[in-house]
Amino acid sequence: MPNRAIQYTYDTTQGVQRSSNKDGILIHSRGNDYCVFAVLDGVSSEPQAKFGVNIAIRCFRRYADEFVTHNGIDLSGLVTKANEAILASRYKGPYTTCSIVAIPYDKAKSVQILSVGDTRVYAITKQYIEQLTIDDSESGHIVTKYLGKDGLVLNSTIEYMSAEDQYQILIATDGFYPMFEKNLVMFHKIFNFSLLRNVQRRLRKIVRGNNSDDASYVLVRVGYVQD
Repeated sequence: MPNRAIQYTYDTTQGVQRSSNKDGILIHSRGNDYCVFAVLDGVSSEPQAKFGVNIAIRCFRRYADEFVTHNGIDLSGLVTKANEAILASRYKGPYTTCSIVAIPYDKAKSVQILSVGDTRVYAITKQYIEQLTIDDSESGHIVTKYLGKDGLVLNSTIEYMSAEDQYQILIATDGFYPMFEKNLVMFHKIFNFSLLRNVQRRLRKIVRGNNSDDASYVLVRVGYVQD
């Protein structure tokens, strides 16, 4: 029987300096086994980047079940599958960064995290916000890894286990996380609102109209239920 309780909220907002929203969000589950969450950020300088985002989302949804292992999901295999599909597409420059998180309902199994590019994953508790991933970038701006790159070498999958009875996982694009990193105290309070719908409403008021780049996030609240 599952013994993790999983709730989530998400949102995506077009940047005020963008002509279209090139971000993407995936939420996928398989019964009582696991949930997969992903946030993707199409490279803004590439006109056809959104096609790469859409291809990756379709691959994650279609093939996730095929990469299930006894410990969870082979995220490296799943992301490689998506990268191959993007490379095989007819589009020009369909590049996207991505962070993907697999959360098993079985609390004995680790949360699995894989990030490519400069999307990020954070752990949030009542006490702190901790960045779990490291950006693939140079000079703080030039992305060195992305889906759609020939010869892409993936980072190692992160295995995360929290000592807390309740915690949250935040997956966010670079249009969102700079906003909360500038005011960690305020955002930390919002992330810990009792109701997730109130978290979404408050974040929407803060972000919309103030984000120059597309801003997207998934906030996953993880707790435990009795066996």
